[in-house]
Amino acid sequence: MARPSLPSRRGPALRLALLALPLCALLPAGCATRAGAPPAAARAEGYEELMRVAAATRQGGDAASAAALYRRAAALRPDLAAAPLALAAIAWEGGAPEAALEAYRAALSAEPANLEALRGAGRAELALKRAADAAATYRRALAAAPGDARSLNGLAVALDMAGDHAGALAAFDQGLKAAPGDLTLKANLGWSLALHGEEERGAALLEEVAADPAATDAHRATLAAARQLRDRARR
Repeated sequence: MARPSLPSRRGPALRLALLALPLCALLPAGCATRAGAPPAAARAEGYEELMRVAAATRQGGDAASAAALYRRAAALRPDLAAAPLALAAIAWEGGAPEAALEAYRAALSAEPANLEALRGAGRAELALKRAADAAATYRRALAAAPGDARSLNGLAVALDMAGDHAGALAAFDQGLKAAPGDLTLKANLGWSLALHGEEERGAALLEEVAADPAATDAHRATLAAARQLRDRARR
């Protein structure tokens, strides 16, 4: 004898699943479970949170953990320069100019005219003794910000390092016209003069710099070195 058929529960369950689909589609991430990049809104929120936590972590003194967070942020938003710039600053402060340069270049890939990244890349190239590269980078910075005193200072130092003393003096002159009171420009000009046979002029300029209340230990150390050159030349 045939068994009586039991009522099927698949119908109501199926209807429930089908009814749930439009609701799921309206949720913020689309209830998506497939692999792939998160939606733009989620990426933006994740990026901002990572940047916030990374900044707080760095301020708390944990540079390594902050760098890891900044790397994650950079992966989420490779079109923005902020995370690579923070990574470059951490690398520079840690005495790693090569890593800093790599991060500055990543920032420039995102924002080719970013002045902070251009200045930083030039500074890192100077630290790595890549004078020609540094000069080219500072010229890019000046194309982005004509008359920028810091970029003119960097260009002058790069030209001096490359053996173009006349070009360096011209860049120093332009920089001091743009920023007459810039102590670093004056100090670098003084040191350049002292290195190229004008020890008296160079030391005198550095004496002025060191007497300024805003002078730093680096300025005073440059003066001490220039005095040694001057005293040696007097003998």
